[in-house]
Amino acid sequence: DLGARVVEVDHAQTPEAHYRLAETLYNRDESELAVASYSRSLKGWPETRWAAEATLKLATSLANIGRNPQACAAVAEFNTRYAASSSANARNRAASIKTRARCG
Repeated sequence: DLGARVVEVDHAQTPEAHYRLAETLYNRDESELAVASYSRSLKGWPETRWAAEATLKLATSLANIGRNPQACAAVAEFNTRYAASSSANARNRAASIKTRARCG
């Protein structure tokens, strides 16, 4: 269980380490563990090159495990914080997640 091996440390690279772990978990279809790692990577909603992607994958992972209200909240954060500077593909993914999670 990769998620259980993460040691919390306060370091400038900790959020990115959580993001990279989340990516591994996401690719292994371990949505529950990916949610925890994406959430840790986004603590404080950072302005990093990977934050928009992490937010979308957090929303996807939440929808995968049936946590639709939280998935909708993550999509809303993406739309508020990152959509304006994101690609059309990313905005389309956000819209797709919003539909899938039955967001209002």
